[in-house]
Amino acid sequence: MIDGQNSNLLTLIQSNDRLPPNFSNGGISMKGRITEYRPGRWRVTFYWKGKRYDFYKYTDGTPLIHERLAERLREHINYLIDNHQFDPSAWKPDRSFKFEKAVETWIELSNCSPDWLLRREGIAKRLLIPFFGGQDIREIRRIQIDEFLAYLKKSGYSDKYIYNVMGELKALLNFHKDSIPKVPSFPKILFQEPPIRWLNFEQQEKVFEFIPKEHLPIFTFMRYTGCRPNEAMGLLRENVFLKANPPYLVLATVYGYSGLRSNTKTRISKPLPIIPEIEWTLKPREVSRFVFTKKGEPYRPRMLQRIWNEANRKAHEKYGVPIINLYNGLKHSFGCQRLNAGFPLEAIKTIMGHTSGRTTERYAKYALEKLAPVMSLTRR
Repeated sequence: MIDGQNSNLLTLIQSNDRLPPNFSNGGISMKGRITEYRPGRWRVTFYWKGKRYDFYKYTDGTPLIHERLAERLREHINYLIDNHQFDPSAWKPDRSFKFEKAVETWIELSNCSPDWLLRREGIAKRLLIPFFGGQDIREIRRIQIDEFLAYLKKSGYSDKYIYNVMGELKALLNFHKDSIPKVPSFPKILFQEPPIRWLNFEQQEKVFEFIPKEHLPIFTFMRYTGCRPNEAMGLLRENVFLKANPPYLVLATVYGYSGLRSNTKTRISKPLPIIPEIEWTLKPREVSRFVFTKKGEPYRPRMLQRIWNEANRKAHEKYGVPIINLYNGLKHSFGCQRLNAGFPLEAIKTIMGHTSGRTTERYAKYALEKLAPVMSLTRR
């Protein structure tokens, strides 16, 4: 680093002395561009010797939070250039700690489900990088996290979405915790869980009436296992043991927009017994590594949703069955139906693969058949 560069910079920022004529008021020899890249944050851009250089803060780490500070920084860099003292390497942070690079590494090493990985990439691209881009991840403090939270609220996002976004930021910082002197604390985000929409068994029957025969195996399998759609799509023949005593299967892979992945959402393999209601669905129909296929290829998420939507629409028109999405119509309905039938919460949690009881306990609110006798003082 050039001797005195920091002190010269601070002196220039804090001094009220008149600047040299060619710098004051943005004189004709002034180089560089100032941009407000997000509200209250400024960037100074220079093109020097054929390369672009962006400056988001002073060498002492002070962020450019006012346009006038950015102007002063531009003036100072111009002074260094005109006096042949400009050394961009003295200003360049360690790239490995740059926020964008930290996000890139985090996403590359993420072992979440394919569907959630897509959401993670979207949140990082749309919100995290535009707000924290250019910063050293080691220098992020609670006050900046609070500013980010205020920005999300002003932008009109729902409380649930803000909860998810802040959770992703926290996951990023915790991923790099061994490289950060101290992971900052996070504000507590409260939100009201949306109501679970679900179908009873009879309503499901009416929807299944309109599912084409060739697609019934995968939908029947999801109906009786309570598994996620990507778990059914990713079920492999090598994980089905029809000849075992008792016969069983293992949900250990998922299939989605990112192809086949060797881990479920919870990263825990889930063995399940093969009951008569699903045994027929597991018999080979096509030559494929996948259990459920269409013309030899595994089902895709949009295909399943489209088949369900069409059947649900027809059942709604004929029988008045509520319009409901695939996930609620099968997975959430599995949990709510069995709680209403009196099966224990812990057993349902195990079958559905919930790592904590929090998700399963949400279904308990909808065990209406068990609550009605309590309200009417009758016994069954």
